[in-house]
Amino acid sequence: MPSLFAPYHKDFFIYSSDSYQVKALKLEILSSIATASSISSIFKEWQDYIRDQDRRFAAATVAAIENPLFSEVIPNFAEFLTKELGCRYQEADVLVQAIISIKSIIKQDPPIHEKVIIRLVRSLDSIKMPSVRAMIIWMVGEYSSLGEIIPRMLTTELKYLAWCFTS
Repeated sequence: MPSLFAPYHKDFFIYSSDSYQVKALKLEILSSIATASSISSIFKEWQDYIRDQDRRFAAATVAAIENPLFSEVIPNFAEFLTKELGCRYQEADVLVQAIISIKSIIKQDPPIHEKVIIRLVRSLDSIKMPSVRAMIIWMVGEYSSLGEIIPRMLTTELKYLAWCFTS
């Protein structure tokens, strides 16, 4: 049934005057009617939602990224998050939810997301929240034998982690 509304996905984009309940409902609708052809425009719209003043809504938007259709935009999502939110401590809730969503999508098909893990590891320097850093380090450990690049960078990563452990 949601596929009936798929061509009209832009009608469910959020207005700044919408209440939180309306925003949350529209977000849920957008997540359920997303198709392969509309996913990129929805993702572009959601990048604005992540910057919304209502941090609860921003975190809900990030949680909605767990939809498997979004796996094609996850590399862009990881880059966006590390640039926009990685260095702001007040964005902790949003960034934690983002890493949880990314982790969930990576778990579905790890081999195609090796570059996402690498990008997250490279962002460790700019991320100061311990819980987010711990989740990224967990992903490196979980997928330590994945692909060709991650196993080769483990020793360097461990040296870096040992060096910054005391600080």
